[in-house]
Amino acid sequence: MSNKLIFESSPYLQQHANNPVHWFPWSDEAFNKAIKEKKPVFLSIGYSSCHWCHVMEKESFENQEIAEIMNTHFINIKVDREERPDIDSIYMQAVQAISGQGGWPLSVFLTPSKKPFYGGTYFPPEDRSGIPSFPRVLLTVSKTFKEKQSELENHAETITTQLEKSLLTLAKDSVISTELITRATKIIEENFDSEYGGFSKAPKFPQVMIIEFLLQLYAISKNKKALSMATITLEKMAKGGIFDQIGGGFHRYSTDDKWLIPHFEKMLYDNALLIPVYLHAFQITKNSLFENTAINTIEYIIEEMTDSNGGFYSAEDADSEGEEGTYYLWDIDEIKEILDTNITDLFEDYFGITKTGNFEGKNILHIPENTKESKQISHKKNTAINLAKILLQKKRKTRPRPFKDKKIICSWNGMMIKAMAEAGKVLKNQKYIQYAEKTATFILNNLYENNRLHRTHINGKTKLKAYLEDYAYLIDGLLALHSSTLEPKWLEISLNLTNEMIDLYWNKNQEIFYDTGKDHEELIVRPRDIFDTAIPCGNSKAIEILQILSNITEKPEYKEISTHTIESMGSWIGEHPLGFSQWLINLLKLINTNKQLTLLTQNPKTTNQILTELNVFDPLLTIFGKNSLKPSSIDNLETMHGKNHTKENEITAFFCVNKTCSEPLTSIESIKHIFKNNINL
Repeated sequence: MSNKLIFESSPYLQQHANNPVHWFPWSDEAFNKAIKEKKPVFLSIGYSSCHWCHVMEKESFENQEIAEIMNTHFINIKVDREERPDIDSIYMQAVQAISGQGGWPLSVFLTPSKKPFYGGTYFPPEDRSGIPSFPRVLLTVSKTFKEKQSELENHAETITTQLEKSLLTLAKDSVISTELITRATKIIEENFDSEYGGFSKAPKFPQVMIIEFLLQLYAISKNKKALSMATITLEKMAKGGIFDQIGGGFHRYSTDDKWLIPHFEKMLYDNALLIPVYLHAFQITKNSLFENTAINTIEYIIEEMTDSNGGFYSAEDADSEGEEGTYYLWDIDEIKEILDTNITDLFEDYFGITKTGNFEGKNILHIPENTKESKQISHKKNTAINLAKILLQKKRKTRPRPFKDKKIICSWNGMMIKAMAEAGKVLKNQKYIQYAEKTATFILNNLYENNRLHRTHINGKTKLKAYLEDYAYLIDGLLALHSSTLEPKWLEISLNLTNEMIDLYWNKNQEIFYDTGKDHEELIVRPRDIFDTAIPCGNSKAIEILQILSNITEKPEYKEISTHTIESMGSWIGEHPLGFSQWLINLLKLINTNKQLTLLTQNPKTTNQILTELNVFDPLLTIFGKNSLKPSSIDNLETMHGKNHTKENEITAFFCVNKTCSEPLTSIESIKHIFKNNINL
């Protein structure tokens, strides 16, 4: 018998729709029932590709006896953290305050007024390794709630008050200088793993924006140590098991120091953020490993994670056939059956395949340290390896696939729009730009309703008002698309969305963005995240796009908000760079001289030719303009005044440094010349 989750569109909630637990989605109905029946609420938060969420479901939520305890003593609510990052953020902070740990599945006990009083993460079905069993936790909480309800409610009130206070705590204005960058870089270096790359011990996450910061620091200041830390990390990841050597794309994180044994789920946001970083590393070093890794990741997204109507899916599960990683593992006998004898030895040597394996008796393909890179082996052997990869991929596709979450999330799609737009320009491949354009059109046509951006879309249904991060990342993607095409509409839409974002989320009194809009459902606190985690938080990304748009428009409001907010965060950025990585990038751009190229052309074809010629990585450079002579609203921008384009010239460009602009440039040679003196082209 199904529960109320059967009516939900979220794949994660649908996974629990036939549990014997009487699950509710987050709703007034659930909390009203808790008030009426005087029961506490059990809130379970997870996501569709979460391995330990699956484990707890199988062990507890599918267990009839445990379900009866839950149904008798609690009102039970399921939340998809990818749909509701606001709820996840609030109650994750609460659980971290209560237990000192966090993660998913997140298990939280609430009063009927939505206030948390106890929580944890995964609970086993029986006492195990010092962790109390889930039934014991349930019965203890229920008994305590009945006997000491007023005490628990007071405790919950205290926790809620602490959450409110934590949201109000911001750093004070700091003196912004290069010293903050120096301090942050030193801390990053102290945490750097010089042997295997990365900035922590296991479990090891990509920490993409730290790598991006290091690449930008090198591009600006020629800090060779920064470049070395970035490229070592990117190389080790690309050759490790965290990268799917057969099908492309990165897994979530590595469970060991060597990037060998991953947690096998694949998330859109990881791959979307990693693509530009590998592209930037390729632009700097010309290392084909970085180029190929970016291409293979993009092709994985196109083949496996792209909706036919436009839009990118959110995730692939770690599990298949009831076990983690089964889809990606190989034993040596299976490989010998697939490949011809003459290439088997070569393939096994190249990918470190052994009889005993490197993970539970099987092999995770990786490129060992003693393996020669592709460019160092013969063309014939390299061709043989690529053919072998195709054959293994064909075989792998006959296996039961991991579950695919086809939910289209606005913010993550914004990241992917940016990745595709940049890839098209850097790799001179218009196909990628076309994918970016198709997705942008899909998002704007399907997730923008009633003058409001929305969060998710699946099976033709758009759901939930957008969060700050959705606006920020979509704008970021559209700006990248404009920079790669000079199509005016992408900039026009970006400006409109930015003004909406400020209106909905900016708090003038606190001088920070909230994660939820002023028209959002009222929660126990209004969340406001300033920490960069797996992805940059909405605040840091919003500030970055305001920096870009300030350069493009010279609108004082954009400059004021972005500059003052970075100044207020300065001390935290300098002291805790690993937790403020996007803020660190924003700071780097603030203290250095910005550059602009305003480019006006006759048609899109000419635009593409010029932009591919100007294939340069300079984080301080903003490119904008028009790809035709047609009038546009961007003609009214302050920065466009006096910058006219005529039919007599195929192109007209203006290069500006700190509002001081060149004479009109009317040839690609003249642009390259001025770039040579100002940018490392």
